[in-house]
Amino acid sequence: MWPEYQMVLLPQNNTISNNLFYRPSGGKTIDTIAQDTAAPLNKFTFLPNILEKNMLDSSMTLVNGLYRPGANSPAVNAAAGSYVTDDMDGQARNDGNNDVGADEASSANVTRKPLTAQDVGPLWMR
Repeated sequence: MWPEYQMVLLPQNNTISNNLFYRPSGGKTIDTIAQDTAAPLNKFTFLPNILEKNMLDSSMTLVNGLYRPGANSPAVNAAAGSYVTDDMDGQARNDGNNDVGADEASSANVTRKPLTAQDVGPLWMR
């Protein structure tokens, strides 16, 4: 039995920045960034949350099972702030011109890689 009143912790002081969205076949990417007026989220305010430099990129290329920004991507050198110091491959984001998204265009050595289904889970499922 649930108690009559439940405590809900609402998000605050979040930064949602420099995300890259790939939408090859149309449709909505982000529905709204407006204040939700329905309870219980009517108490959530976007400030001091930050929503900036999130972008749609149709020039993504599939490389080893992952979508990465293409050579002419608007994401290259377009990030706001320096919230993350390295990318998904462990390459540094330290040139002052960070890229939007998880991958930084770089010729630096790869020090880690995103996990695949072959890397995780029980052996009998591989």
